[in-house]
Amino acid sequence: GGGAPPGFSNLGNTCYLNATLQCLAYLPTFCQCVATLPPPSTASSSLAASSPRGGGDGPPRAKTSAGQRITMMLRSLLRRAHGLDDAGNRDDEGKGRSSGRSSAAISPKAIVRAVPSLGRTAGGRGGYKFRPGRQEDAHEFLVHLLDAMNDGELRAAGIDQRISGWRDRLPVPRLDETTFVHRIFGGYLRSQVQCTRCGYRSNTYDPFLDLSLEVSKKSARSVSTAFGEFTRRETLDADNMWKCSGCSKRVRATKQLTVFRPPLSLCVQLKRFAFGGGGAFGGGGGG
Repeated sequence: GGGAPPGFSNLGNTCYLNATLQCLAYLPTFCQCVATLPPPSTASSSLAASSPRGGGDGPPRAKTSAGQRITMMLRSLLRRAHGLDDAGNRDDEGKGRSSGRSSAAISPKAIVRAVPSLGRTAGGRGGYKFRPGRQEDAHEFLVHLLDAMNDGELRAAGIDQRISGWRDRLPVPRLDETTFVHRIFGGYLRSQVQCTRCGYRSNTYDPFLDLSLEVSKKSARSVSTAFGEFTRRETLDADNMWKCSGCSKRVRATKQLTVFRPPLSLCVQLKRFAFGGGGAFGGGGGG
């Protein structure tokens, strides 16, 4: 190592953003992937040439999408943080003079300016509106940042999530789950329902990029205990009996959610809010 790593300048209530970027900057699986992407001048053409087509009616568009631009901003920022080639003493817009890693704080100006657009990116988890100068939730920022980067790679491959029925046009099923975001943070959950009469099992598999675990004084005081609650087996009976395909009857069954395939890097959201008396939430902050 060449001394203490640089920090990120606070550009007005951007603590949530800086904390998230610091974590990503020192997460090997993510940093090595993004920092070694081709430079902006060749990134778009390289992605379009190497990515399979699907979901669109024509060839991949040459125009750089918002998601691709955000990925390139992060590339510049990560290379600056680690002092790679000529990225030293530059901000994430590429402005600066000397090379080598510096302990001086880095200004993530471009990413901060792009934050309001994150909630509008196609493929996002809802129309959340980030506002400049307002303190935001770090996990909410991470979710929308990864969604934007994921959408950028899909657009480069000619896959447009804004088009109705785009998944049906994919040349390979689940092709959209092979982006670098999914390869790093993506895993699969298995929901299994088992008949207590004949033993028949029904399995459903769904992708995930993060897990939300409830941690509180009442339910769980540790991550391991919270994960145990997340995967706890429940019973389906009485008015909630299951129609078994094995014995063709409505029967008592058990249902359990487990991690079928864990990701390379697991992102966990700890939900620490609890519903208290008077109709208010309390018990600590979320995040």
